[in-house]
Amino acid sequence: MPTVAVVGAGSLQGRELLSEVESRRDVHKVLLLSERAAGTELPFRGSDLVIEELDEDALAGKPEVVFFASGADRSRRWARRFAAAGSRVVDLSSAHRLDPEVPLLGLGGQAIARLSSVPGAAALAAGRLLAPLFGQGRLQGAHCAATLLVPVSSAGQAGVMELSKQTADLLGGRPAKPRKFSHRIAFNLVPEVGEQETPGEGDTSLERSFRAEVRRLWALPDLPVSVTAVRVPVFFGLSLVLSGSNGDPRAEDVLRRAHGKASGGIKLLDRSGALPMPSLSVGDSSILAGRIRSDEAGGFELFATADALKLVAACAVTAALGPPL
Repeated sequence: MPTVAVVGAGSLQGRELLSEVESRRDVHKVLLLSERAAGTELPFRGSDLVIEELDEDALAGKPEVVFFASGADRSRRWARRFAAAGSRVVDLSSAHRLDPEVPLLGLGGQAIARLSSVPGAAALAAGRLLAPLFGQGRLQGAHCAATLLVPVSSAGQAGVMELSKQTADLLGGRPAKPRKFSHRIAFNLVPEVGEQETPGEGDTSLERSFRAEVRRLWALPDLPVSVTAVRVPVFFGLSLVLSGSNGDPRAEDVLRRAHGKASGGIKLLDRSGALPMPSLSVGDSSILAGRIRSDEAGGFELFATADALKLVAACAVTAALGPPL
């Protein structure tokens, strides 16, 4: 049975990852590692685990599997060192997603390497949803467009607290001051998620990474991909509006056939009276999809939502440990 280590278990993503590990009957020994939170405790299987120091001693222990659910800087400092020491490392941060030497997991079939990376939740969801259309190689005239509706939880606990406090302040007749986000998020939409290379101009870091990651997942480096990310006043539940064309006017039928069997972690809520909504996605590792239809230009349109934290955590754990027993 493997010894599993989790770096950054105290973050929102880390807690979701630890929950996925906790559900695995084939995991018996778990180490929690941190540079900042050593000595604190987290509940695990009815007791408490003490977070240990992320240092040379942890590296010398050579855990079989190490998950990095911490920030990109910490992954850059430590992930390759654990891999070189013999651990299998799965990085959930953005540190290695665009490194051509690091496999990008998520669509199934990839061989786990000493160091592997998991896409961001938006790219992971879009990659799986549209793999039947774009995962078959280069297509003449193909293109994809995405609008990402990003919940505040993608900014961690500070984002969740900001929306909660601003909502209470506004309902109480008090001014809502932005701290974590650049603008007020309560009862508002902010069409900027991530940093821009030139403030006020060009794509944000999330938009750039989404474009690059889906191209990697589909092995289509030149595919035209347009994307706009919008911060929405929702605590949990990432939503995506996807459209485009793969040059096949039957794209709608292809998507329905591919996802109508509830396989590949996708649940099709379409023509059944149900709608894919963030409130339904929380706590579910599946991607909920619906509103699939053809557009007037012969392409496709659809709406999808997913619990971003759980989606990424389930992808990482399944890739490293295999399907649950």
